[in-house]
Amino acid sequence: MNNITGNFLWQTNTSNVGNHSIVFNVSNGFNSTSVTVNVTVLPLIINPPIIGNLSSSYTVNENQTLVIQLNSTNPSNNLTVVYVTNAGSILPSNFTFNNLTGTFVWRPTFSDSGNYTIIFTATAGNLTTSRNTTIFVMNVNTANLTVSGNVSAGSTVVLNVSDAGFPNTSYILAMALGNSPGIPLSDGRVIPLNGDGVFFLSVFSGPLIGLNNAQGVLDADGRATVVWNVPPITLPPGLQIYFAFVTINPSLPVPQAILSISNNAVLVTQ
Repeated sequence: MNNITGNFLWQTNTSNVGNHSIVFNVSNGFNSTSVTVNVTVLPLIINPPIIGNLSSSYTVNENQTLVIQLNSTNPSNNLTVVYVTNAGSILPSNFTFNNLTGTFVWRPTFSDSGNYTIIFTATAGNLTTSRNTTIFVMNVNTANLTVSGNVSAGSTVVLNVSDAGFPNTSYILAMALGNSPGIPLSDGRVIPLNGDGVFFLSVFSGPLIGLNNAQGVLDADGRATVVWNVPPITLPPGLQIYFAFVTINPSLPVPQAILSISNNAVLVTQ
């Protein structure tokens, strides 16, 4: 307090919370008077930041960009909000995240289908708030198989393998005498070929039945050509033969190793 100007300044702290009676005396040298002022010091309430503009879930297709823009409010306006996320330990591919603006950008690859729950945390001073959201990445099937030719003794069938989502990736093409129920995978996907004798013959001994280039690597455009030189034997007419292929990553366990599954194509013996 300045005893000349009468200015009173008190910087309170947490130990001063409560009621205080302060007596001020005024004197002109001959006479004096006093006044009592009651001062109540309230506790300082610092609320944690509030994370807004975050949905409980998001749905995005593979190869589609997802942008989440966090919009937090800070009740204690003098504190800077900083964001962090655990997405780096959850998501299977690269993303960007600005910990000052709260901008999250992720473009899932063609092998990222699945559900991912991540946490965003906002920090202001020593106070934090966390919220989680689940990202559902939908599978986009880019694998496509087309065939040309007819199946008869000694004929040639050309199978065009295409998957723009996985260029320079290993593939396996197989054939079977049926496509239902197919070959189920533990992740819910189904290869649309039955695991019959023709299937195993085409996978493990393809060249013996004239199936050439049925296993290989797609080119830079995600394409390959498989040729089936039909053996010169009599085939029963009207027999349906199904074809399909998968792209694979041999370094992964099944079913993760199977990156994509094509449609099936069918030819009927002449």
